[in-house]
Amino acid sequence: MDSLFDRMYLDFYAEKGKLMWGHAPSPGVVRFAEFLKSKEMSEAIVLDSGCGEGRNSIYLAKQGFRVYGLDISAVAIDKAREWAEREGLLEKIWFEVGDVSQMEFRNEFFDAAIDINTINFVKARRRYIAELSRVLKPKGYLFIETLSEKSKEYGIPREELDWLITPFFEILEVEEFNAPWVGHNLLHYRILAQNR
Repeated sequence: MDSLFDRMYLDFYAEKGKLMWGHAPSPGVVRFAEFLKSKEMSEAIVLDSGCGEGRNSIYLAKQGFRVYGLDISAVAIDKAREWAEREGLLEKIWFEVGDVSQMEFRNEFFDAAIDINTINFVKARRRYIAELSRVLKPKGYLFIETLSEKSKEYGIPREELDWLITPFFEILEVEEFNAPWVGHNLLHYRILAQNR
């Protein structure tokens, strides 16, 4: 076990005895699933980048999407696989341990991708966004929820997000919202973008 995130998950399970991020999907992911269905993409192949224990992947698979969840934590991926098996979703969902900034997926494989607070923890953010663009089909959709600059430790200023994203994607929509983060309500951004 060589991941800080593995230790973080194990400590949380030992203390709380439950999933760190819970079972409910992010409300933004629920909206994104509806958006994809409105675009007649109800059977899209979706990447859940930094999927953690799989709460959003499981939800998307239940909605009919084929989902690949990728996370650096083997502990989280094991939990996600166990959950998918309990739900009978192993034919619609695949989980892999890997680095989101160096993905092993082929070019133009995914129709859509989600990132729920993953970019906040990626050191090579520009390379990460380039990787998302590479593995998404042309005109594929990217949905990001990220901490704003109000979170001093992990947040990303809106201007930096624009700088990171716009060379590869057209930003279609940006929304600010408050959401809980480690016991506080913090400003987040929701970004919907389309691959160039």
